[in-house]
Amino acid sequence: MKKIFFVTYGGGHINIIKLIAKELIENYNVSIRILALTTAYEAARKEFSEDIVKKISDYKFLFEKDVEIIERKGLEFLPENYSVGGLVTEEETKNYIGLSFLDLISKYGEEKANKLYKNKKRQAFLPTTIIKEILKFENVDIVVSTTSPRFEQASLIAGKELNIKTLQVLDLFSDVFPLPEADHIVVMNDYVKKGLENKELKNKTYHVLGQPAIEETVLKVLKINKKELAKEKKIDLTKKTLLFATQKLSRVDEDYKISESIPYEVVYDELFEILNRIHKTFNVNVFIRIHPNENYKDYSKYFDKYDFLKFTNSILSLEESIALSDFVLVKTSTVAIESKASGKVVFTYKHDSEKFYSVPVFTKEPFIFSPNLSELEKNIAAYLKNESDNRKDDFLVFNSKKGIANLLMNL
Repeated sequence: MKKIFFVTYGGGHINIIKLIAKELIENYNVSIRILALTTAYEAARKEFSEDIVKKISDYKFLFEKDVEIIERKGLEFLPENYSVGGLVTEEETKNYIGLSFLDLISKYGEEKANKLYKNKKRQAFLPTTIIKEILKFENVDIVVSTTSPRFEQASLIAGKELNIKTLQVLDLFSDVFPLPEADHIVVMNDYVKKGLENKELKNKTYHVLGQPAIEETVLKVLKINKKELAKEKKIDLTKKTLLFATQKLSRVDEDYKISESIPYEVVYDELFEILNRIHKTFNVNVFIRIHPNENYKDYSKYFDKYDFLKFTNSILSLEESIALSDFVLVKTSTVAIESKASGKVVFTYKHDSEKFYSVPVFTKEPFIFSPNLSELEKNIAAYLKNESDNRKDDFLVFNSKKGIANLLMNL
């Protein structure tokens, strides 16, 4: 029986892995293991048994001869890595740090390992020696990961060193760091494939099969009965509807890392006035959906000033908000992807207070990108005057979980 070993990190990537693993378990004769790191573990255990889902602590016994190092380094750096009351236990955090340090020490010695961690923090970790022992113990046929920081990247490197087949499911685009490690790379569309090919990655096989988590959202959007929902929520569908998905504002450096936060008023005072002019000129509905990590009170002055704005977080789900919209405005959030994949016209923008734009792919078709706010107003007005958009709609391949499962069984 083929054995597939998934490695996934955090609460986002696990959503991709869960869908693929379910498809395999339900439709194929296959053995599954999921190494669910940090917050991914609790999310995975809601769906799968402990026989399938493992945390890093479950493999600590493989390193009994080095338990003193694991305990000592894990405890030394526990305070700065453990969040009391968080989703990751103190024991798991200690073992994650301790095992990662064991790898660093085995490669560089303890003095240099300490210096590397001091300079890079967890970015210093690439625990290939740890994951290699785990892969040997599990005796797997294929290693699968997503976009790959630290343990995920290490699992693909280790798998290749052990001559195990490796597959990587990219969550988003070709502008990823580190670059994909796996021999087989699953991407959501041809745009991403071409972007990776332009980076001249050698000896890679690309599979344009979609992205399961995004597809899951899109399918929910497409199933919504717009007329019934609009009637229930008293929304006039004879008007065009704009969905503005907000987010916290920041500047990034040339490596796309956040360098500083930007106060809302620096950008949004002008942007909401643009929405006011758009509303008055074209009589459109304007939905505002704030990001989950934002607070309504930060936008209260705009809702007080512009009574045409409709705050949708309290009355509509994200999927319902997308379904009822005709066009969507996003700076850099994944709502742009979900909306475009749902067939919506999507506007992205760079504001006047930033030098670098953090998602380069949003500057290209099929998105309508504006390099500044004045250009954004012109682009939205041009769209509303013409009410057409000739950009390709082949943004997302569907039946992705089935396609990826078939690929895994045939590798």
